[in-house]
Amino acid sequence: MRSRHWSLLVVLALLNYIVLVSLFSVVSEEFSVSSGALPTRTPWATFTATLMPIPTPMSTPTATRVVVMLPTPYSHLATGRLMHVVQPGENLPSIAQRYGVSADAILLLNGMIDPNIMRWGQPLIIPSMYDTVPTWTPISTDTPVPIPTNTNRPRPPTATPTDTVPAETPTPREKQFTGEIVAWHPNCGATGVHRPSKIFDIDGQPLNGLRVRIWYENSYEAFSLVAGVGGDYGPGEYDIAMRSGEAGKFKIAVWDWQTSPGVFARVDSEVLDVEFDYDWQECQPDRSGHQSAVINWQRHW
Repeated sequence: MRSRHWSLLVVLALLNYIVLVSLFSVVSEEFSVSSGALPTRTPWATFTATLMPIPTPMSTPTATRVVVMLPTPYSHLATGRLMHVVQPGENLPSIAQRYGVSADAILLLNGMIDPNIMRWGQPLIIPSMYDTVPTWTPISTDTPVPIPTNTNRPRPPTATPTDTVPAETPTPREKQFTGEIVAWHPNCGATGVHRPSKIFDIDGQPLNGLRVRIWYENSYEAFSLVAGVGGDYGPGEYDIAMRSGEAGKFKIAVWDWQTSPGVFARVDSEVLDVEFDYDWQECQPDRSGHQSAVINWQRHW
């Protein structure tokens, strides 16, 4: 009984083994078929970074302020003449009167024919007193000469020639500026040239833009501020403050002209001798002390 029981168990075990082997073979064949049909893997797309240029912002235009400078009324030429720039409202007679010359002389020197053809800003050369300017010569025209008739009228008496005195020609000034000591005043504070000392133009109007120099044997010198511009000067005014106690003989002259800020050009001026007497006994009011002088200058060309 027991042997039959073991025989049955062996048979069941063999059957299970055969079934398992069959199942395993079937599964293996299906797996190999399915594995051969697997799709190919598609790779991921790659991206390349590209740097885009950043546009430069456009500069904002800025407004430029334009300053229109009026032309200088006149300037000096190397020949001693003046260069005048025509201003609005000026005409040839007024310009000629300003510089003390004739309108015909300006026309001839500038090669002009019609005095009415002038424009603002036009440069005109003003002749100096040393220029010899020819005069206009009228063109002669043939005029019919009347035929004298034979009359019995007596002839008028022949005029007797008389000696005529030629008109005196004004002598031109050798210096462009000449000076004059107008007054002396006592001053116990210091010696110097004080206001109302002035510089005058050709037409007698106050002239600005000049400096006056005073010196002593190249060992001491002093300059005024620019006339009519420096300090609290009025038109054409200047003064020179010297060191306290300065005395003796000095020389003084109009020295230079300010052509631009910090730039000066020498002028041709007369040199005056000035003697300061710094005496404490004569510096009080109503005394005869010579500590403060008033000196005026006149421009001639």
